[in-house]
Amino acid sequence: MDWKDLGSSIANVAPVLGGLIGSIVPGIGTIAGAGAGSAIKAIASAFGLAENAKPEDVMEAIKADPQAVVKLKMAEMDFTLKQRDQDLEKMRIDIDGLRVQNETYLKELDTKTIPWVDAMHKMGRQLLNLFNLVAVVWLMLEGKSISPEVVLLLGGPNVAYQLIKGKGIDK
Repeated sequence: MDWKDLGSSIANVAPVLGGLIGSIVPGIGTIAGAGAGSAIKAIASAFGLAENAKPEDVMEAIKADPQAVVKLKMAEMDFTLKQRDQDLEKMRIDIDGLRVQNETYLKELDTKTIPWVDAMHKMGRQLLNLFNLVAVVWLMLEGKSISPEVVLLLGGPNVAYQLIKGKGIDK
């Protein structure tokens, strides 16, 4: 007997635990590997077996226990509750992280600015890039050579702005 056989035999009573245990393929890890390990521990614990019990031992304990159905259902409920608690904790951590990001964003929005300065500041990179593009196209259409000095004159203000402004805040 292997874990897959055990999983299929208890799946009618405890479908979650049976499905997880039945997903074990000997010698190969599975995506549900951690869940399967927890499911095995839950069932072994319900029948007073060690965590490293073999599938045969678990099956014998189930067959020998007149309360097996109740114990399997209780083990499945406990397992499901533990999984939900872990999910809730993960969600709490995610929400706390979002709250910190949100507070930073709200502080940025709360900052008082002069509207036209704010607009120019936000459009600075785009305007400088557009100016460079138009200037290069104009120079090419006029047949002018684009020397390193011209590149420095055209790109200098943009590079200076990028260095002074920085890349901004990553969200």
